[in-house]
Amino acid sequence: MSSVLPIALSGMNAAAQRLQTAPTRIATSSGGDLEGAIVDLMMSRIGFEANARVAESAAQTLNTLLDIKV
Repeated sequence: MSSVLPIALSGMNAAAQRLQTAPTRIATSSGGDLEGAIVDLMMSRIGFEANARVAESAAQTLNTLLDIKV
């Protein structure tokens, strides 16, 4: 359980880095790479949201476990 939060945060950081580079790729892409850059932007957003939900679920589970022990 304790390793879930760092993994989720790592995934969120990776997605955030991809989100930062996506606008440059979109602005400088030519023809065929534009679609790939936009898809990467969308996948980065989805990846960030998914990892945020994992972190939220892990925190809720941890809180529930602490409530049970107390």
